[in-house]
Amino acid sequence: MNLLAPAALGLGLLAIPIVAMYILKMRRPPRPVPSTFLWEQVLDDAQANAPWQRLRRNLLLLLQLLALAALVLALARPYTLRAATAQGDVVAVLDASYLTRATDGAPSRFAEAKRRVGALIDGLGPDRVMSIVLMARRPRVLIAQSADHAALHAALDGAAPTYETPDPAAALGVASALSRTSHSSVFVYMAAGDPAVAIPDALRGVTTVQSVGGPLRDLGVAALAAARATDGTISMLTRVANYGARATTLDLRLDITTDGGVNPAWRQVDLRPLTLAPGASTVITRAILPPNTTAVRARLANGDDLAADDVAWAAVPAAPSRRVLLVTPGDIYLSGAFGILPGVRVDEITPDAYTAARARCVDTAIFEQTLPATLPPASVPIFAVYPPTTPAAATTPVTATTPTTNTTAIPVGTSLDLTVGSATSANGLQAGEDPYRLLQDVALNGVAVGSVRPLVTPPWGYAVLRTNGLPVLVAGQNGARREAVLGFEPSDSTWGGSVGFPIAMQNLLDWLAPSTTATNGVYRPGDPVALPTLACATNTTVTDPTGAKTSVSTLPLAGASATSAAASTDTTGAAAPLFTDTNAPGLYSVEQTVPGGVQRGLFAVNLFPLSQASNAPAATGGGSSAPAASAKQTRVPVEWAPLAAALALLALCYEWFVAARRR
Repeated sequence: MNLLAPAALGLGLLAIPIVAMYILKMRRPPRPVPSTFLWEQVLDDAQANAPWQRLRRNLLLLLQLLALAALVLALARPYTLRAATAQGDVVAVLDASYLTRATDGAPSRFAEAKRRVGALIDGLGPDRVMSIVLMARRPRVLIAQSADHAALHAALDGAAPTYETPDPAAALGVASALSRTSHSSVFVYMAAGDPAVAIPDALRGVTTVQSVGGPLRDLGVAALAAARATDGTISMLTRVANYGARATTLDLRLDITTDGGVNPAWRQVDLRPLTLAPGASTVITRAILPPNTTAVRARLANGDDLAADDVAWAAVPAAPSRRVLLVTPGDIYLSGAFGILPGVRVDEITPDAYTAARARCVDTAIFEQTLPATLPPASVPIFAVYPPTTPAAATTPVTATTPTTNTTAIPVGTSLDLTVGSATSANGLQAGEDPYRLLQDVALNGVAVGSVRPLVTPPWGYAVLRTNGLPVLVAGQNGARREAVLGFEPSDSTWGGSVGFPIAMQNLLDWLAPSTTATNGVYRPGDPVALPTLACATNTTVTDPTGAKTSVSTLPLAGASATSAAASTDTTGAAAPLFTDTNAPGLYSVEQTVPGGVQRGLFAVNLFPLSQASNAPAATGGGSSAPAASAKQTRVPVEWAPLAAALALLALCYEWFVAARRR
């Protein structure tokens, strides 16, 4: 409580003379009398009116002091501050983030916020309109500039909390557009304990920010990851944090599954009690899980005020599995080098047996001494080994869309934008430019090579290997495709039979076609997920945690160039489709229909809450940022002087009544 006129409290000193009247006695002059028998009453009065007397309880004194205190308080004009009531048109911004699912209020923070918005609707004046904006990761207008109370209540009843992180700046931007005049009232209901909200300067009207809810008792799963080592063993890591204001004890359960669906059967593998102080966190690891584990789950039992962050999921990366098409007249070095690589399946065919359809569903196509008239799709990387020499006059390029069935060899320079020279002698191998680390752990000392066909380094490639200063291994990103060209036969060198050759082929394959069997990454509700797809996939279906299925287009994005598509989506250069309906946390299943069956994968969407301090966005633009108590919030004074004056009058009236009865 504050005072508008605190100097008036000095009038409280008037209580001193009032009290003095009750402790001072009257002084009477002495008179001689013949007898005291008739003067006993006077003697009693004389004794009672001695100069000083002990202060006794007196109702009249108490009433007089109460009246004085009330009058002095009324003159000091006490007041309290409260948020301004709705004036003019109203815009209500309703927080629908995951924090509104907290049950520290009855029944939840979101229900309390809806109750407050409902009170605004009921108090909406005539000829006034109201808008309701739902604030989550992306704002959504529930109803705009409506004066119909029934329609406003219906729109409010249809609102539901999400699992997303709020974006007050975006929601207030929408509120600014809905605020028609400077006399509008904007009410923001935040579920955070003490949010800092950036109020745009362009926002017209009076803005009031109110917090919904109090101190939380909340332990949450802050991170969960599963990893598969090179030896096939699986481990998981879980981090649990206390986001609440009180020390909390809960049980952490770690589960695994070997199923591939979105609602699998879980098996518990660990149980640990946790006690964390506010702001503290701990990390729990679990190693040597079964090798056929497909997903893991961490969940906190016994419950707290916010159940939404008590569970998290993680998909276990599948063992790398890649398919290589080797088109060769017969080379044991290439087939042997790729065949011994873990997780690699080699399909070896002769040039006469090659068709474009056979290359649609492979991760890499290798062409030795030849190149077909119809190249594989742009999403399939190519490794050309000892290609034919480029003729002096290049023929017209042949692309994958050319309607032909010719499989005879054509010059590599006409299709791969690279010139191949005539055969010449070599002088060992020397390392060149290697930005892709193709020669990592590869020894080149003492390597002897017979004849080579030197290459001309194109603008899109790097000369990784040289001999006599001439490039003999070129690699690079040629538009939407990754390509590598080797200018000599492995069988015509000592390199093909050395230990370094399979290592080099492993490095090359890892660059040409990184494993895309799993959708990796940390995804929160509302995040778009890029789905790695096979070029031969005829259909891609995503199943969400509720069991709903969504068919996702695998076509490249309209208007996207090959270079931008390759950079923004999958690692092979093909445009990966985006799946955006990730509103619910849990496991999502991805099924791709390919020739011969269905390929399945999993990815997880988790809440992984941010700290309470980071839930509030920083100020943007020219807006101001402040806590909810002062963030451009209008608070009007409510004076209590009339009530104090009425109390004083009541005390005086009662004092007069008591004094009158004593006479």
